[in-house]
Amino acid sequence: MQASNSDVSFLRVPQMQHLVDNVICTGHILATMENDRIHSFRLSGRELFELAAAMVKDSDTQPTAFAGCEITWFAGRVSDLKVSGQSYSPDKNYLVSTTEMTLNDQALKHLNIYRKMSGYEGNTLWKVWKNNLKSLRISDQQLID
Repeated sequence: MQASNSDVSFLRVPQMQHLVDNVICTGHILATMENDRIHSFRLSGRELFELAAAMVKDSDTQPTAFAGCEITWFAGRVSDLKVSGQSYSPDKNYLVSTTEMTLNDQALKHLNIYRKMSGYEGNTLWKVWKNNLKSLRISDQQLID
């Protein structure tokens, strides 16, 4: 989420390979995931709620990961949505990011707001991970533990 400067990020969790034991390098981490494009777009709080409801409703068949928001639901219905710890505002605009694979999900294509959900700006998952991994520092003690 920080890498894309979005208020909310979400994606269908892709199938991932396991990391090779005892080896930590950028190449091994990136090889576990597809190098998907990242799309960013603005949605109103009302539209974000509609998006969250669609993703939650279908999440039993395909897991969904969200960052930057908390979604409370019961029996497949969203009852509360918080963005950055605050209740969402229906009229406020939020910057939302997701992957191209997630945008192709059938649950999203049926939404009225689907046409608004695009905006590839040149970022990919690997580029974001590489930038984040450059600033990640782990001590030898943490690695051993």
